[in-house]
Amino acid sequence: MARDPAVLGTGATVTTASPWWYRRRSLAMFAIYMVGFYGGGWLWMRATGIAYEPAFVWLGSRVHAAAWALLWIASALTVAGFLIRLWGSSYLTANVVWSADVRDDRLIVDGPFRFIRNPLYFGNNLQALGIGALAPPYGFLIIVIGNVVFTALLGAHESRFMRARYGAVYERYRAAVPSMIPRLVPATVEGSVGAAPSFASGVRSEALTAGLALGMLGVTLYGESALPFFGACWVGGWILQTVLRARSRATT
Repeated sequence: MARDPAVLGTGATVTTASPWWYRRRSLAMFAIYMVGFYGGGWLWMRATGIAYEPAFVWLGSRVHAAAWALLWIASALTVAGFLIRLWGSSYLTANVVWSADVRDDRLIVDGPFRFIRNPLYFGNNLQALGIGALAPPYGFLIIVIGNVVFTALLGAHESRFMRARYGAVYERYRAAVPSMIPRLVPATVEGSVGAAPSFASGVRSEALTAGLALGMLGVTLYGESALPFFGACWVGGWILQTVLRARSRATT
């Protein structure tokens, strides 16, 4: 990949003001999960009379060994979502991942960004498929559809600013690399640049998704009795990420 000054930008931090739903995207995603777990549970109770029945339990009661198999699949999807986000975040800085507004100071076409334009949102959707198995069947649909629609809106919002700044180079990138479904072979985009990943920055960025992956592994190994452990991992990951973000702000 060639080095193009237009792609490298000025080297200064460029932040574009975004609407409230983008600035509060983490809270919006949390709300989708809560609606899925609690709203989906209410709908399930109205339809079946059962107060709460996770999707993996419901399927397992109808198909032999399906609950066990579904949990392992769900766990694999959740871990894969974390690893893909970790890979993508390693090519960004933690401040870019955590930025409330769109950051368009760099157009990176390297690592996972050669396969998919939005690897972090793709990771979110994989985790939604996995974690959704803990919600009632209606909740599973709410969580998955809600995440897919919302991440598509986030990706489209970012794409508008990147297209405006990088013009033809971004259009080549957009034509070569899908937004939400990865291509099978890495793309080479004329005029784009590579980047050196920072695993440490990626780890700092993904404390929450790491907690979700750990919690799902616990449920997979120990079943419904580990649901409180999953909740503790979720809360613990959120607290750790909040602390890391606060420390990052204090040092910048």
